[in-house]
Amino acid sequence: MPKPPQRTNLGAAAPRAAASRGSEATLRLARGLAACSELLHGARRNGGGLARALGALARKGGLARAALFLNHDDPEHGLGLSLFAEAQGNGSAPLKSPAPGRQVGYAALGLGRLAQDLFKGSVLHGASADFPEAERPFLEQDGAVAVVLLPMRHDGAWLGFLRIDAAASRRWTQEDLALLHVLADLLGGRVGRERAEASLLAGAQALRGMVENMPVLVVAFDSHGEIVFWNRECERVSGFAATEVLHDRAAPGRLFPEEAFRRGLRGRGQDHRDLESRLTCKDGSERIVAWSDISRQYPLPGWKAWRIGVDMSQRLLVEQAVIQAKQEWERTFDSVPDPILILDGSMRVRRLNMALGSRLGVHPRSLVGNSLAEVSEEPGAVGVSERIRAMAALPTCSSEELTIPRWGGHFLLAVSPFHDRDAARTGTIVVAHDISRWKELERQLEQSRRLEALGTLAGGIAHDFNNILGVMLGYAEMLEVALRGGPQERRVDEILRAGARAKELIAQILTFSRQGEGSLVPLRLTPLVKEVLQHLLVTMPAGISVRRRFDSGSDLVLADPSLTHQVVLNLCTNAVQAMRDTGGILEVAVDELYLGADRAPDLSALTQGTYVRLRVRDTGPGIPAAIAERIFDPFFTTKRPGEGTGMGLAVVHGIVHKLGGSIAVESLPGLGTTMRVLLPRVLSGPGQTAEPGPAAPAGQARILLVDDEASLLAVWREALTGLGYQVATAASGEEALQIFADSPDEFDLVLTDQIMPGLSGTDFVGGVRALRPGLPVIVWTGYSDTAAREAAAGLGVFDILSKPVRQADLARSLERALNAPHGGQGPEDA
Repeated sequence: MPKPPQRTNLGAAAPRAAASRGSEATLRLARGLAACSELLHGARRNGGGLARALGALARKGGLARAALFLNHDDPEHGLGLSLFAEAQGNGSAPLKSPAPGRQVGYAALGLGRLAQDLFKGSVLHGASADFPEAERPFLEQDGAVAVVLLPMRHDGAWLGFLRIDAAASRRWTQEDLALLHVLADLLGGRVGRERAEASLLAGAQALRGMVENMPVLVVAFDSHGEIVFWNRECERVSGFAATEVLHDRAAPGRLFPEEAFRRGLRGRGQDHRDLESRLTCKDGSERIVAWSDISRQYPLPGWKAWRIGVDMSQRLLVEQAVIQAKQEWERTFDSVPDPILILDGSMRVRRLNMALGSRLGVHPRSLVGNSLAEVSEEPGAVGVSERIRAMAALPTCSSEELTIPRWGGHFLLAVSPFHDRDAARTGTIVVAHDISRWKELERQLEQSRRLEALGTLAGGIAHDFNNILGVMLGYAEMLEVALRGGPQERRVDEILRAGARAKELIAQILTFSRQGEGSLVPLRLTPLVKEVLQHLLVTMPAGISVRRRFDSGSDLVLADPSLTHQVVLNLCTNAVQAMRDTGGILEVAVDELYLGADRAPDLSALTQGTYVRLRVRDTGPGIPAAIAERIFDPFFTTKRPGEGTGMGLAVVHGIVHKLGGSIAVESLPGLGTTMRVLLPRVLSGPGQTAEPGPAAPAGQARILLVDDEASLLAVWREALTGLGYQVATAASGEEALQIFADSPDEFDLVLTDQIMPGLSGTDFVGGVRALRPGLPVIVWTGYSDTAAREAAAGLGVFDILSKPVRQADLARSLERALNAPHGGQGPEDA
């Protein structure tokens, strides 16, 4: 088998590793990297220059391909990628998927696991054949290769990855990876800076576009007094087009005849408002314009000074426009859903928007002048304000995830200083984006993955235990018959009782792994809860009292009665045990809850609709926060030795989620614990099936018995022979099909295991059906796979039994199958 691709995190050791002496291939790669680096300094920003630089790397580095992929966050389709730049060497063909510039989801390309590793900072390298099968179509578009995938980051953000291909025979050394890691860092820095510059450029262009169309004169000057901006209103009022005045040193003299005004164009003096000056128009006329210099208050990049001028004849119209613009800005500022805080140079509140004011429960104006700590900290705390001060002290914008209890959430905080035209810091702006919902979803996803992995493991263990337990119970039942009335009968009975308890434990494991089968029927939850409480009252300690509240008008759910009884009993028993030493109050309530489109983040996995809610609350010591997320893990328990297995809440979690509901815990140390269960409410549903009758007597039929477990095969051959049947055995599906094909009319019934290596039970039954369609078939399995059961039922299997099977149950099923009118129907169709 091929070895899996290697995942390496080079970290800060990369430059030192790159300096080490390498092989000839590594030296050639270093030469290619040097050529690439030289070209990167002159590469264009549209990807064309990058392709040339990557081409130099591929050709001089002896590589088959170098490709740069960028990430894209699509709210509808999830994380995606696009091919930004690519170059080939050694005659390799260009990549076909994804097409250049087209965004494709990681999941659509089968790269979900790969994306997780790259996000974590791992460098993936090895032969393409060593990668998971789902990833190979992406890697082997023109044949097998030796591939390296390196994540690109900038300021902590994952921007995409660099893909390097070489001949399939190449083995990547640590020196190779270190050199390529340097290139990935270089490209990540370049792409990150270009994206930031593009964002700033877009903002500047939008601002200039807005200023260009303002109904006032706007003129900007550089440090030499030359005009660098002349908006449309200036063109309309003066008659001079922008092309006639921009960067023309003589233009200020033509436009502004007053010497004193021209001397002030360098922006060296004080800010002024409504400074009236003459403006010479192109037709020779003059206008009196009231100029306002707001360069210090609102400095803009590239403009040493800029002024707003008002033609006095239109003062009223301009004043109204300014007032409207200010109101629009204020409405825009207050309509932003993210909290925004503007601080002055002393880190006191200059302004905050309505989003932040509503979180603090006060009007924003009432907090102007307060200190940063007063608006960001709970009383007596200082951590948040100190962190914001540290971020504000940095020369550029910085971002960080931060929990701010005073603002009620977990935020992605962006802190940006702003300066006057002399580069002096005048204040700080803080923008907080609430990511509490996403953090909760991350937590739920992590818990779901952990429980899914544990469930798969539990199901596999249960399968093996069922086979072992089947052998033990089979021989124990034979001994029970043989020793009935003798001195050893009591010991055999104890073995059978222990086996029954083991069977119950396995059923709990299967329930946790969501593979246990149950009969779902319409079930009223309130009577079941009352029944559980009635039983608990008999053994409840004297210091514990019970409070009940049943407010549900319709508490009907679709559930298995025994499993639901287990859920309620487990939750109530845990609550009672939490108060056994201190006493307290057990509160149990059943009511209804409607979940709309605005449901809480922890309920986002549930569909919209009405749910029946069960709450079990105790006044015990509570659950420490450090273990709150582990209480649903199998075999995790805080009980004393001998008091529990740690499977209780794990089984409850599996049952509830199997029924389409959710379970959550709310607990504070010293204040008790509340367990909340939500189950979908229903109006009606299928009824329960009746329990089977007593075992039927043994028969004389001929049975083909198939199982890959030799010990099970032996015990059941002996047991069926003891019941009077003629039994032929096979240890695999292939062997059984050969025996049956040789004489298909020799057998009256086939009894087969489902999970077998090679030919499975379902495949074997399909072969039997092709040779003899009406023969009754019974399937048993120790691993309750729903898909396999459905496939077996589709083949007309008479009965499907779960291991371990008691002899009486098997005898009853055999009798029904042999006596039923055959045609491939099961007991429900017969």
